[in-house]
Amino acid sequence: TFSAPAVLKEIRYFQSRFKADVDRYDVDIEYAYDLRDNWQALGTQPIQGEGYIWGDPGTVWGDFIWGITAEHQSRLYVPGEYRRIAFRYKHFAARQPVTFLGHSIVYQIRRMR
Repeated sequence: TFSAPAVLKEIRYFQSRFKADVDRYDVDIEYAYDLRDNWQALGTQPIQGEGYIWGDPGTVWGDFIWGITAEHQSRLYVPGEYRRIAFRYKHFAARQPVTFLGHSIVYQIRRMR
């Protein structure tokens, strides 16, 4: 409700953050508004790190990943105006770790007269 449940709000952008992983995983981002149970897809966030794997345990410096992205951010737009909004993240695979680092929301409210 963003501390004002009766006022209409508009989400300017929604940014979720996930820790990057060396494997290819996807997380679906969905939203629902005004206490309804009709979740709508907002986007899919791939969380695979980018860059080259250089070296292996047999080398002098050992195994490390060069140029990998530490986290992935998605900047998504939520259409419309709502009084309440809820977000959820769906990951369909078992035994695949996904680290959620948080999200940021920039919104504006309609001025009350």
